[in-house]
Amino acid sequence: MPNRKYEKGRRAEYAIMKRLKEEGYICSRSAGSHSAFDVVAVNSEHVRLIQSKFGENGSAIAAARTELEKIKVPLNCVKEIWSRKSREEWKIEVVL
Repeated sequence: MPNRKYEKGRRAEYAIMKRLKEEGYICSRSAGSHSAFDVVAVNSEHVRLIQSKFGENGSAIAAARTELEKIKVPLNCVKEIWSRKSREEWKIEVVL
């Protein structure tokens, strides 16, 4: 029996990648999501490191934010949390 939460997360990650590819990024997905970032997007200017949260509550997003704040990245990298509920637009938060 398929894991519905995993499937929803995977669909969300592919939707993010589709959008970024349309903006000219090369994208890669971290399958299984046991890393800090679900999607890595690269263009000629910078790298976007993205944690995806689909249908999650505020506490899950806050926990992801706290975890990402601890990770040091090069200056040309941007850490982001992309979150949304069902049919809403993506909310993109840059994490410093």
